[in-house]
Amino acid sequence: SLESQLYLDALNSFQSEFEKAKIVSEDFLKYYEKDWLEARKKSIQNVQINAGKVNPKIEPNRMQQEALDNLAKLRLTGHKKTLLISATGTGKTFLSAFDVQRLKPKKILFLVHRLTIAEKAKQTFEYLLGNEKEMGIYSGILKESSKDYLFSTVQTFSRIENLEKFKKDEFDYIII
Repeated sequence: SLESQLYLDALNSFQSEFEKAKIVSEDFLKYYEKDWLEARKKSIQNVQINAGKVNPKIEPNRMQQEALDNLAKLRLTGHKKTLLISATGTGKTFLSAFDVQRLKPKKILFLVHRLTIAEKAKQTFEYLLGNEKEMGIYSGILKESSKDYLFSTVQTFSRIENLEKFKKDEFDYIII
């Protein structure tokens, strides 16, 4: 069945990644901590200093660039779905905005579990992309469904009355 095949695919992917994983030694932790702190500091500073301003000169950090390169390679081989696992504060939202900036999809859906995260993600996309696309929130009483880039909560979007408002192929790019 499809569900068991999905399970087997996920298990195989996990096994493959697990076999390639690095041993978490003291040296690895020191390197990772330094890299993580640098990326987090840069990300926080950029958002705080330039709140409300568009900054097209912002560049991906090393982790983001590596992920963007891997996404491009996966797309070249026909993959349409990817999974990124990264620690809190490493710039996943910026990474997704960089990828969207690169691909220029007509319509995206950014789904998260809290409205505050959706609002922050919208700010990040506006900061990086400016007014290239109209961006809106689709959560609670604010349902800006006509916007190009929607930032929503799972709780709101998963309700049948909300799902029925969108076609199955409504979005060119979905970030969860």
